[in-house]
Amino acid sequence: MDRSEAEIAKAARFSAFQEEFKEVFGNIRRGLDNQMDTIPMVNVEMHSKLILTRQLLNNLEKYVQTTIDTGKLAEFYVQQQEQKQNWLKSLYSNIGR
Repeated sequence: MDRSEAEIAKAARFSAFQEEFKEVFGNIRRGLDNQMDTIPMVNVEMHSKLILTRQLLNNLEKYVQTTIDTGKLAEFYVQQQEQKQNWLKSLYSNIGR
């Protein structure tokens, strides 16, 4: 695989990660919404907890999205992949000794 193919593969994996990220937050949000719908309104304490949890989820999602948008997450992802490759190279070079 040449350099451009590797870059395309990285971009595809990262795009898949972004879609998974959206799906995960969507699933959590739907779960919170379902809880809000099933908890009786008289249970003010639980509704308050769910509202706070939803606010926390929104803040976390904004932070992660900002990290993605600024490229910091992509940099982190690439660094992790490079570390993994270096570790594997080191492992295989030590085995051959």
